[in-house]
Amino acid sequence: MTLRSFPAAPVPGRGGTRAWVVLATVCCLALVACSSTPRGTSTSGETPELTARYGQSPAKDPSGFTYQPDVVVVDGGAAAVRSVSGDGLVWTIDGGVRGLGDLDVGEVMFLTSRAVGRVAAKERVGGDVAVTLVPVQPQEVIRDGRIKVDAAIDVADIGTDSIGIQEIPDLPGTVTTPDRADTDLRPVSMRDRGARRSTTVFATAGGAGVVREPGLRAGAPARRPAAVTVPQQPVGKIAGSDQKLPSPAKEKLDVTLNDWGVTTALDAKGLTVSVYRKEGSHLKFGADITLGFKTLRLATDVALTAGTIAANPGAVLHGLESLEVKLQAGLGGGTDSNSKVKLEVPAEIFNKPIMVNGLPMVLVGKVKLVIETALTGKNSTLTASGKWGLVGALGMQSGTPLVPTFNVITSMMDSISGITLGPSGLVIAPEFKFSLGFGVPGASAGPYAKFRFAAGVTNGSAFGAPLARCTRVDLVIKGGFGMGINIDGELGKLIGDRLPGRPKFKADLESEFLWDIVKRSQTIPDVPLCTAGG
Repeated sequence: MTLRSFPAAPVPGRGGTRAWVVLATVCCLALVACSSTPRGTSTSGETPELTARYGQSPAKDPSGFTYQPDVVVVDGGAAAVRSVSGDGLVWTIDGGVRGLGDLDVGEVMFLTSRAVGRVAAKERVGGDVAVTLVPVQPQEVIRDGRIKVDAAIDVADIGTDSIGIQEIPDLPGTVTTPDRADTDLRPVSMRDRGARRSTTVFATAGGAGVVREPGLRAGAPARRPAAVTVPQQPVGKIAGSDQKLPSPAKEKLDVTLNDWGVTTALDAKGLTVSVYRKEGSHLKFGADITLGFKTLRLATDVALTAGTIAANPGAVLHGLESLEVKLQAGLGGGTDSNSKVKLEVPAEIFNKPIMVNGLPMVLVGKVKLVIETALTGKNSTLTASGKWGLVGALGMQSGTPLVPTFNVITSMMDSISGITLGPSGLVIAPEFKFSLGFGVPGASAGPYAKFRFAAGVTNGSAFGAPLARCTRVDLVIKGGFGMGINIDGELGKLIGDRLPGRPKFKADLESEFLWDIVKRSQTIPDVPLCTAGG
């Protein structure tokens, strides 16, 4: 077995010697109009199942695009893939395909839309070649062009090869203590509570999570990324690299994150994420969050010249119709059984392939959840539900944030019920991110639109009922737009373990913009006993 380390050879057009760079400043591609089969690559043997699982092939010379000088387009596409590791970073490829012999460590491999990255290691495995990839920003692949595309997700396509949910079983799904910025609100009953230490785990499909040490602090502000130089020394075989990436689930995926179970499902209503506390805990918790749509569209317009983003890039999400939330919680023990966590689901939703003039991309969705409970007293319970309408586009267009119209369909305030000995509260805060790009499973980068919702519910003490039983709902809805890829914590550590010398790996977004759509609170009854301090 031979491992080659990162070269420091001159790169044409980049001014002298090159320290291998894994981080760049902003993500970008160029898209103009849709085409069918990529030109100039061999895709013999590809099937819809293979392309759904491993991605579509790129053209060697896509119309309207210029690759960076160190990008190597490898032939064969999805049909050349023999296996992929469970973290999506190690791709074992047929050793006889054209272009693979020209690929050096430190260059960027472009095999399919799901197999794009800088080569950290390349080794012969019988007649095949195992290539370890490090995620890259799209401008490390595309030098010139324009992303202008309108990609659609139709619920009628659910269950076909074009729409699915891709689990990445060895991708860290985190269970971390959220920052205040993650929730954007805190009900009266939950203020000034001490933070609980929590952990980061690797998710499993229906099984127990594998506990890891906590990663870097979640919610850190975006910063311009700095270059990372990888030491020129070989690495040994990475444990677990033989594990396989499963086929995309068609409609539903169940994963376990430590003591939490998460189910992600697509159906005629749209996208539903269900989260629940596993058996064996004094805390009982369940929530269903449904993002309603019939046809969801992500329209992007980003120009790139000489690896630099032009002014006013944008990504706009169309087709959102509603958001529905159902909550229920109960406490069988003391208040120490309450929980405060941020969950990142280790899966990509949709995986819709988009081909534009020979350049393949993927439309994916990612989900994060913040949950906080503050139930008081043994056998306390709290339930609530609500549904809201969203009409209009969400995202950034020509430098202007777009804000959809918000309306109440079913009031959460009217649904609050339960038995509590003292004031009790819940927070649920899902975040949905829709991006268009390419890369590796779990770490594709490109322009994206984001939708963040947070609901806080407070139910007053039953003992206060003779005077006034206070109920309160806080709602915060934000829209967002961003460019690039953000990697830190356990995912950054996982990638760093793949690199020569095992350096620390961290990639930050160059920019992300968030703005308020709705920010409101309601307290009933509106009397000093209930509103004091609120």
